[in-house]
Amino acid sequence: MRITILLLLFFSIFNIHAQTDSTSEEKIYMMTDQMPLFPGCDSPDVAAEDKKKCSDQNVLQFIYNYIQYPDSARMKGIQGSVVVGFVVEKNGKISNAKLLKDIGGGCGEEALRVVNLMNQLDRSWSPGMKDGEPVRVSFNIPIKYKLEDTTPPEFTLYGNDTIWQVYDKAAEFTGGFEGLAKSVEEELNYPASGFSTCKVGAMEIQLLVKGDKSVELLDLKDYGGLGLDFWYETIDWYHRTKSKWAPAIRGDKEVSTLYSMRVPFKPSSSVKLDTLCTNRIQAFDEAAQLAFQGEDDFNSGNKEEAFAKWNEAIEKFPGNAEFLLLRGQAALESGDFETACSDFAEAKAILGVAGWVEQMLFWTCLEMEKEK
Repeated sequence: MRITILLLLFFSIFNIHAQTDSTSEEKIYMMTDQMPLFPGCDSPDVAAEDKKKCSDQNVLQFIYNYIQYPDSARMKGIQGSVVVGFVVEKNGKISNAKLLKDIGGGCGEEALRVVNLMNQLDRSWSPGMKDGEPVRVSFNIPIKYKLEDTTPPEFTLYGNDTIWQVYDKAAEFTGGFEGLAKSVEEELNYPASGFSTCKVGAMEIQLLVKGDKSVELLDLKDYGGLGLDFWYETIDWYHRTKSKWAPAIRGDKEVSTLYSMRVPFKPSSSVKLDTLCTNRIQAFDEAAQLAFQGEDDFNSGNKEEAFAKWNEAIEKFPGNAEFLLLRGQAALESGDFETACSDFAEAKAILGVAGWVEQMLFWTCLEMEKEK
């Protein structure tokens, strides 16, 4: 797989005026008489414009030499820009390195690791100068991760397991997809606590189906804010059905793979439901259909139709993180930071602890404020 990691260096655009760290209380500048320069670019015989160009190129080369595209990001096809902010101190060292924007999959952590290597490998900058004196200067570095070939690697590593992405036969539940759907319908119990308010929603679970026929639950997302009783039931169903999974096959070997599935929760039709609950279930089913049709439309380039369907889905069944995240991520990709900020904020309130949502929420809302 060919991987391109592009870097564009620009000065801090955030409103930093009196930011401090543990070693200094001095002002941090965004612009100075002479901006900091990466090592090897401070020759007195070179014009200021050429020094800056040299510095930008050397930063690019440094990051290119050390950064790696995380396997988890490649596996999920994650692309986009990570932004790392830091301060160039008066002694040329960097401090306060932190992620300002992340795209998940370990890309942000990898970018931060490489930026911090500047100190570890003694790559000291020439400090910024103001009125003939060295000063502290804030920088942001956006690093763009791009998969030129989005075909996933044949395998990746997870702990001591090799997880295969390419195989001859996928992992499957006994009876195939129909058997899985039947098990969810018949063996997944709707918690009694949900009937009083007619809770309706979906969980998403990710399983590691191993080559030795064991199964591990890696992740669970509660898109509908259904609560602990529904979490416990999902986990209980997983434990009761672990023996019904067959691993993927590659060649003549059984191998480990990931399997993600959506688990819907609706009161059973075998129970007498009032009209309000029946209407709520119908609204959820219709909204889900619209949301997934919108996803297909967006991926096909029909963005206007996609947003129309997402808007209708969210209006029909509000308060569902699954639908909000679909629209929010598409809005972000389309440059609509206001919608993205609003959708990520609402989804975060529903999901609770969700690291990647929190990160997207931070920088999309920041971008929205900058546009105002």
